Amino acid sequence: MLFDKLTPAQEKIVRDICYLQLDSLRRVYNDEHHTENDIIMLLIENDISKEDWNNQLELRMDRVKATGKLPMKIDSLDKFDLSVFKHILSTLEDKYNKTYPRAVSNLWQRLFILTDFSEQKFENLN
Repeated sequence: MLFDKLTPAQEKIVRDICYLQLDSLRRVYNDEHHTENDIIMLLIENDISKEDWNNQLELRMDRVKATGKLPMKIDSLDKFDLSVFKHILSTLEDKYNKTYPRAVSNLWQRLFILTDFSEQKFENLN
């Protein structure tokens, strides 16, 4: 294990962020934010079929859901998921800093280490 166990405050933050991300992914999956033309352009830009797009979203939702249920799984998120997680945390950081300043600081440290580790792992594959 690379890190110590998450504190209860860190677990709460991870769960909150995962639930927000899961809600967002479900809206994307259900095409709630796009018109039919937007979806077609998205698929063309990403050179992917609608079925493959939905399969990738389902996999991402499964990872986020698993992390929400067991916050220690944050250590196994890929580079993209970590980036999204950090973006959401930066948006909500002021809210959490009022109640859990140490947890936020330690969680940021963990995320940066995980990101560096993820990037090194990716570089070693090339």
